[in-house]
Amino acid sequence: MRLSFAFLLVLPACLSPETIDDTGDTSGSGGGAGATVQQIQTGAIAEDETVTLKNVVVTSAISLKGDGFFIQDAGGGEYSGLYVYLQSGFDTLYVEPGYTVTVTGAATEFYDWTEFVITSETAVEVTGSGDVTVDTVDPDAVESWEAWESCVISVGPSEVAEGMNDYNEALLSNGFKIDDMLWGFEVEAGASFTNVTGPLGYAFEEWKLFPRSEADLEGYTPPVVEATSVQDVQQGNAGGTVILENVVVTSPMTSKDGVENGFYVQSQGGGAWSGIYVYRKDGFGGYSAEIGDVLTIQGGVTEFYDATQIVVSDVEDLVDHETTGQTTMDDVDPATDIDWETWESCLINLGPATATSDVNEYGEVETTADINIDNNFYQFSAENGTTWSQVSGVLGYSFEAFKIWPRSAADLVE
Repeated sequence: MRLSFAFLLVLPACLSPETIDDTGDTSGSGGGAGATVQQIQTGAIAEDETVTLKNVVVTSAISLKGDGFFIQDAGGGEYSGLYVYLQSGFDTLYVEPGYTVTVTGAATEFYDWTEFVITSETAVEVTGSGDVTVDTVDPDAVESWEAWESCVISVGPSEVAEGMNDYNEALLSNGFKIDDMLWGFEVEAGASFTNVTGPLGYAFEEWKLFPRSEADLEGYTPPVVEATSVQDVQQGNAGGTVILENVVVTSPMTSKDGVENGFYVQSQGGGAWSGIYVYRKDGFGGYSAEIGDVLTIQGGVTEFYDATQIVVSDVEDLVDHETTGQTTMDDVDPATDIDWETWESCLINLGPATATSDVNEYGEVETTADINIDNNFYQFSAENGTTWSQVSGVLGYSFEAFKIWPRSAADLVE
């Protein structure tokens, strides 16, 4: 596999900013008292108080959503970074790293991330140019990242622990996620960089780095891809980017927004740890899985809400051998002291069970097998007291619970 960079924002390289005032004066203009980014980030300025930041340095282009950009006090350092946000977006303003601007607005906390909110594009004046300071930070030596919020930092060598997820983020081995807020990119699990740089943001209770261009992801080395088994992946003995050879499809396709984006497979012969989910957000280029298909798949090992999956980056990384294999249904007795994790994503038979509730609003029914039957694949009918002589399907995991997902009427024998 390869590292793919998609420049989604075109910057006019020949544009030079008009110099309005490059004196560094912070006495204030545009209707707000003078202030610095550091004063805002250290709490010296009250939240929602209108202030003017004069001749601060722009450290990023406008975000891909078009609603904000990063700035810093000249010279960088702790508490020097801030995100400028305009809800209605920027239609005419153009900035790029190295511009200096004077901007008037008010700081506010957005889910614990400090933003500098402005009311219109006219609140930003381009005043000249300056140097962007990148601070080198050792992730192992930092006790609290709050001091570096919205600052441009480099965190040194990093390996990609998990490839791109649904939110266009990749997890690094140092615990950071890299996110495409400022620039579109794609990386694979097991790849590495000699250095990773970007403004540091905070969202969904996680610290994230936002690379601004290819230059912020230095020294890319593609992953070493090895053939392995589903069992090794599920037991944590294989990670990064892997190849699963001659696995057998065990489920219909899953879909979202009209795109068929995933399915379950098992190692031939089944058994404990033999099942896993295969996922690609944008679909598989016309391939639609059918139970029994034999495939070879290359993808990145990731955890999605505690369920292990293989994420396929390129449709060419799925090879359909156009043969039919035998799926294996393993008998599992729910009356025993069972470790459901052992059978995650496997095709199993629970034996007889009785419904102990009606089907709820989420398409689930409680059972005497101490596990819910869910309609992820098959829209079944049941009510409290319905009895089945056999309950089978894929053992799924969602919303912090294991569930059995019958694939058709044949998996629910009344």
